[in-house]
Amino acid sequence: MLYSMKDAMKESRARIETKLNRTAIDKLDFDELVKNKANPDKVREVIVWDTLSTRFGVRVCRSKKSYVCQKSINGKNVRVTIASIDEKTPEQARKIADEYIGRMATGENIRETLKKGEATKVALKSKEITLKKLFQKFRHFKVERGKIKDSTLREYERSISTKGVFSDWLDKPINDITGDMALNRHLKIKKDVIKNRKKNGLEVADSTGNAEANLTMRLLRSLFNFHKKQFKDSSGKPLLSYNPVEHITDMEAWFEVEPRQSQIEDHHYPKIYQELLDYERSKYSDFIFTLWLTGFRSVEAGGLQTKHIDFEAKTIFVPETKNGKSLKIPYCDFLEKVLRRRVKKAKNGYLFPAHNKEGHVKYARKAFQEISEAVGVEFTAHDLRREFSTVAESLDIPKKTRKSMMNHSEPSGDVTDRYVKVKVRRMRGALEDIEAEILNLWGVNNGKEK
Repeated sequence: MLYSMKDAMKESRARIETKLNRTAIDKLDFDELVKNKANPDKVREVIVWDTLSTRFGVRVCRSKKSYVCQKSINGKNVRVTIASIDEKTPEQARKIADEYIGRMATGENIRETLKKGEATKVALKSKEITLKKLFQKFRHFKVERGKIKDSTLREYERSISTKGVFSDWLDKPINDITGDMALNRHLKIKKDVIKNRKKNGLEVADSTGNAEANLTMRLLRSLFNFHKKQFKDSSGKPLLSYNPVEHITDMEAWFEVEPRQSQIEDHHYPKIYQELLDYERSKYSDFIFTLWLTGFRSVEAGGLQTKHIDFEAKTIFVPETKNGKSLKIPYCDFLEKVLRRRVKKAKNGYLFPAHNKEGHVKYARKAFQEISEAVGVEFTAHDLRREFSTVAESLDIPKKTRKSMMNHSEPSGDVTDRYVKVKVRRMRGALEDIEAEILNLWGVNNGKEK
């Protein structure tokens, strides 16, 4: 009980009463109200009733307060929530309470009426939501809670934009997007990729466009799933009963995407190394050297800044990797020369600066393509990561050390291993062996060609 209001408040059994005005309501404190009860920890709410209108009150919970009204119907108390105290003044809420009580007196089930009315409002609101508005809600929700990476968000924005593959759907209510529309758009994306590659004189295969079409439609699917969770009727059922992208699954129409099987053979190493030395855009040569000798992903290496390189400790720090965790690994002699060269040429703090939105190299696809064509061996950034892992495995470096260097997530059931932390000094020995083996395959000994 609020003893500071003792003169204005009286308690009869479990009923607490006071004159409910704004000042009195603001002073209502949950902890004070429950502290003299038998089991205060088990109390979830307390109703404080009005002395002017005895069927009108305020429900006080630990984190919120709301107006309520109550009437006995057929021997049972029926209580109805009116609004939060932040939404209505006491006077407004009291008038609504009088109206509700009057309607209940005529036999109306006011709670059912209110539920239907709220469900109707939500349903109407749902029908008004376009794809563009849905994406805006999705983006706000995810960004506000830190549940989406910048790179993933950019993939959404690329598709859900005036120039994206769904540009003609932006102002379309999501309820109007059907399964057949999703199925046809899935195929169209693949055809557009093929058309653009032919236009640019690039090779086309049966699988061309498969991965991009699948990925884009999966992005759309996640937006519809978000809608299903966000908008529900009074019984808790989603207002959107069917995700149109699931029609692709129902029709077994997802394109097959074969995992890359490309591999850099040992005899390819010297040719690629020499081409990297001769390549006129040395920034990209150094970028590829960095990938090869660290096992980094492209975006991890591309985002490196001068502050991430500790020449005294001989370590590289990656603040955020694919799994959201940071990573610190040591580097060895050959890579140190590369890093010192890049630090001297850094711009805006980035070791690999670029004229793009991010301000740094991300994938270097053109460089990989040009070097691949020059040596007659097609390879990508991920192939270099795979080569790093393959060399490490061939040297019998422990699996735990390999996973730590490459920042692979631990399996959820691998409880014991999660307690084992691989020290930098242990990684340094492993990386020295890996660098020595890669240099040997390049045809380099102690930094000099054989």
